[in-house]
Amino acid sequence: MSLAVSFPFPEAVPTATTTTDANGYFSLTYQRQTSAQYMRITVSAPGHVTRSAVVEAGKTREANVDLFREDASFHLTDFRMIARGGVFTYGVYRPLARVTRPLTLYVATNDPQGRQVEARRIDLVIDTVLASAASLSGGTVSITGVERGPLRAGQSGYLTIQWSTFSPTSGLCVTSWSPGGDKPEVSLASTECRCGGYDIDPGIVRHGLANALGLYDTSFSGDLMQSNMVADPPRWRGQNSCDRKPTLAEQRYARYLYARPHGNTDPDNDPPLAVLP
Repeated sequence: MSLAVSFPFPEAVPTATTTTDANGYFSLTYQRQTSAQYMRITVSAPGHVTRSAVVEAGKTREANVDLFREDASFHLTDFRMIARGGVFTYGVYRPLARVTRPLTLYVATNDPQGRQVEARRIDLVIDTVLASAASLSGGTVSITGVERGPLRAGQSGYLTIQWSTFSPTSGLCVTSWSPGGDKPEVSLASTECRCGGYDIDPGIVRHGLANALGLYDTSFSGDLMQSNMVADPPRWRGQNSCDRKPTLAEQRYARYLYARPHGNTDPDNDPPLAVLP
């Protein structure tokens, strides 16, 4: 395992390097020649994804830097698909978009035309979100309260559920926008997309919630995040699609996603303001 230290451009300071011991511990002493407040460290090891992180400069400190190990439980290609939108970006991978604070769930009680949404449908959505947020965020995201009321735009600190009447020809049951951050929003079908006796398919709710929490669609059959899970009727999604839940692999990649700061870029580069504690 090796480690390199560099200061932010345009500071013209040579990069310092060192090698860790067998347990990954390292010690690096450098002559400070810059007024930079922070420095970037890059850690690499065979069979692992190289990690670039930011630490405070100019003092003795411990820096705990973990790496993603590429093995049976982690494939960079799969992580790029579910965490960076790799299915639709054609090799241009997005920064991680994860929720950064506890959220209050707000569910609108009417659709854009002012029509009331069935109370049972609203209750089902609330129950599904409360039961699923932890497994779709590596146990990180907490829903601290629930509110319902008139349709409104998303607000900071809220996960907002709205309702729409999608075109019958679109086959859509859910859309989401503003993933991650502090005001994610989801729009669900207000009248369609029933499934297995449910007023709205709980799998569709989980899919939209996962999108709002920063997970993207996948191409794997049977995944909660499989791209055709947004379709209605259920037969368009294949067999056993009603009330679909995240696979163990999807839950594992959600933990990997939430082990990194919002804005982390491919393959594993923390943004400048995400300073390690």
